Amino acid sequence: GVNMTVKRVSQHHRPVPATERNELIQGIMRDLLNSNITQGQALRRLRREGFGTKQADYAKLVGVSRSTITDIENDRSNYKTEVLNKVFRPAGLKVGLIPIQQNLVEHLFKGQSDA
Repeated sequence: GVNMTVKRVSQHHRPVPATERNELIQGIMRDLLNSNITQGQALRRLRREGFGTKQADYAKLVGVSRSTITDIENDRSNYKTEVLNKVFRPAGLKVGLIPIQQNLVEHLFKGQSDA
């Protein structure tokens, strides 16, 4: 038979290699900028796919409570920028302002995608 691996998120999910992690982060950033995913969905994907960690382990890594991670991932948060920066720091991301108009976002990043 053919050995097929099903990529799924589980307690034993392995983090992707650093090179793939960069691609994952760029894809997540693109989805965020295009409003395809929420900030919480972005954090969940980064934690699970990028770092392969459970909420409790990730919370310990970034120095917040597990319930903070849960709240943010479920978009039930009104956390200060400082807390959000802590949880996104391992992915090299921080909270920032982006234009509301999608065409301005596209204009800002035009020609930057191959960098």
